[in-house]
Amino acid sequence: MTEKTDEMAHPLTIEAPLDPQAMRIVRAVPAVAVAHAPVPRLRVDGKALNLTVEQKRRVGAAEAWNVVRTLEQDAKRPAALVVADRTTAVARRILADHGVGYVDGHGNAHLVYPGVYVHIETPRKQAEPRVVGELRLAGKAGIAAQALLLEPQREWRVTDLAERAAVSVGLAHAVLDRLERLKIVEAQGGQRARARTIADPAALLDLWTEENRDRGVRRLGAYLLPRRGADVVQGAEHALRARDVDHALTGVVAAALLAPFVTTLPAATFWVDAGFPGDELLNRLGAESADRGANLVLMQADDNLPLAFADERDGTRFANVFRIYLDALADPKRGREQAEHLRREVIGW
Repeated sequence: MTEKTDEMAHPLTIEAPLDPQAMRIVRAVPAVAVAHAPVPRLRVDGKALNLTVEQKRRVGAAEAWNVVRTLEQDAKRPAALVVADRTTAVARRILADHGVGYVDGHGNAHLVYPGVYVHIETPRKQAEPRVVGELRLAGKAGIAAQALLLEPQREWRVTDLAERAAVSVGLAHAVLDRLERLKIVEAQGGQRARARTIADPAALLDLWTEENRDRGVRRLGAYLLPRRGADVVQGAEHALRARDVDHALTGVVAAALLAPFVTTLPAATFWVDAGFPGDELLNRLGAESADRGANLVLMQADDNLPLAFADERDGTRFANVFRIYLDALADPKRGREQAEHLRREVIGW
């Protein structure tokens, strides 16, 4: 549904040298006036505020972070507005979190200025269109992105990344080249001894979160009665390990164990080796299939990539922390709260 979370306290007029398409986009926002002017300004209840305006076709996570970083370099830090044909959900969150207003051609708007609060979200009708020819951080390219995130202080050469992520040299080069163009990584040295470092790990994390898509995912809800003195996580961990099933705890439960926050936890979620049929997994666990009342969720991806960089902590095999963050975000029941808490407390950016 379309939601307008508050009414404006005062009339708002946006004056800026906008092109005709941008004018139409801004004019569609209820109770906001727009006028073409050579110098961008906001007028609120008769008072003028300096404004900086960015006009773009599409704003994703990388573009949003570029806007934020550019504004952070401006000592005066005027009010800011991004007008775009399309914005992604991740980009809108980044802009709003950093005090940057936005309006897009799908009716989304966030305008928070002195005396003004407008927030409109429109329902998502379809997946974000893919730019033809653009390498996305999904599949094995997503594994390369996670390798970079796990060692953000390291100097990376193409062959280093290819080896660490177990991908081809060509793919590693393509990932680094795209991230360099997006100003997420910086390069030093000549072509033969070129090394790259992560300039903006937060932007890399958000870009991967936005673009990653898992292939052939299957979910199996189950009910597991754990051994006496053990909980579901411990019971599933013990059974999976004893029966040589590769696995990794993920999602809200994993995030809550690493950074306690949410008190009422959903079913424990494990990624498990896709080579085992569901019935066989249940037999190995001693669990029952459960559409309702499940306390355990087993997830499998055809390529097993969600198991990449899993590691053991306190006797439990966890997915890597960035995978946990991504999976927690997808949980509709307070998953975003737990994910953002994990990001603040464990990831740190």
